[in-house]
Amino acid sequence: MYKNWNAICECEDPVLRLLLSVSQNPAILAGLQHGFPEYFTQEKQAEPRAPLSAVRHAITHNTSAELTMAGVLDEKFGIPAWWFADESHEGQIGPVPGEWVVLGEADIMGDIAHVMYANEDCIVIESSSESYCTIAPAKFFDLNA
Repeated sequence: MYKNWNAICECEDPVLRLLLSVSQNPAILAGLQHGFPEYFTQEKQAEPRAPLSAVRHAITHNTSAELTMAGVLDEKFGIPAWWFADESHEGQIGPVPGEWVVLGEADIMGDIAHVMYANEDCIVIESSSESYCTIAPAKFFDLNA
């Protein structure tokens, strides 16, 4: 059983959309699947979109000290994220590109900032001037849901 992210994004009830998006409890998901089968699919979607409201909720309610914003995206929604930082941070792709430095302090919880990376429109997940910047492909988000 997989979540039908495209159908979830179209759900008009914001509370149901949030529950469908963030619940990982197997019993709750089984009940939701029984009552709302249109929000589930047998096959994994190739490029699902997650509702921005649900992503923000999951980030806000993240209780794991080990999960960053990018970690929440990957673990809960399967959205890849890229992390750029100076050499003092391990695991980064490289330094923050100069044209992104103007973003300053930005994150997905406020106004959405877009950047281009590898010919792909991306959303800034979080950034701090020249220190670090995490981005994710915009195609994985429904900015209106």
